[in-house]
Amino acid sequence: MMILAHRGASDTHLENTLPAFLHALERGADGVELDVQLSRDGEVVVFHDPELVRLAGRQQRIEHTTWDELAQVQLHRNQRIPGSPTCSTCGRPTAGSTSSSKPAARRWP
Repeated sequence: MMILAHRGASDTHLENTLPAFLHALERGADGVELDVQLSRDGEVVVFHDPELVRLAGRQQRIEHTTWDELAQVQLHRNQRIPGSPTCSTCGRPTAGSTSSSKPAARRWP
């Protein structure tokens, strides 16, 4: 059975962030489930909610905000929003990488 970390190691790190993804893999997950949307200028943005309010306290919609603007947003726990420009060096997707808003077959941990 393959274990996918739902939004990364979201029990110990802010969901859908690079530290959450890396920690999940360090803990033995086979891959991560993540959520993606497009910014106003068409960049892929790793973020679950349509708005920034829950994780950044800002009333902005992802789809109405450019990547350059989103890259400057400070999330809780001093994290930043991952997107296609920041993830281009993270490695190629593998069979263990999924992108959807549906829960993985088995939640991590």
